[in-house]
Amino acid sequence: MAEYYQNEHYSLIGKIVVNFARLEEEITIAICKVTEMDIIICKVLLADIPFFRLYQKFRWLYYDAKISKPPKEVVDAVFKELDDLRILRNKIAHWLWQYDYSEEVLDGWTFTTKEIGKPIREIRLTLSELTEINPRIERSIKNVSDLLPDWKPENNQTEPPKSD
Repeated sequence: MAEYYQNEHYSLIGKIVVNFARLEEEITIAICKVTEMDIIICKVLLADIPFFRLYQKFRWLYYDAKISKPPKEVVDAVFKELDDLRILRNKIAHWLWQYDYSEEVLDGWTFTTKEIGKPIREIRLTLSELTEINPRIERSIKNVSDLLPDWKPENNQTEPPKSD
């Protein structure tokens, strides 16, 4: 029988999920900046889009944008890290976690496999590995923001228009 997680595990998983929400917001804002759309309208249009689709849209729009950009290697590294974090986020947020008594790790199994005949996937994350994820997400938030350093807020509205 599985044991409940320790408070440290709950806390780390919760912080990871919250930081991914912050990263998703930063990507949404970056899309609004790249497209020079009104932020309110842009956020409404992008609401409820899964992280992977949001990431894809941002990647496509950013590479296509006629703006000053860092070297391609830097940009490629930012997007590679975003994709790696996306995969990790899905495992943390969507898999079923069970405490392993012997190694003080979290074992994850998918709830179901979508492909018939394929084995159930498994990953292990130690407490120290979980601890290392939040700084990666925080770096990615900064990196996404740094991709658009010359953006001026006056290009986009930040508040809804006042009604008379």
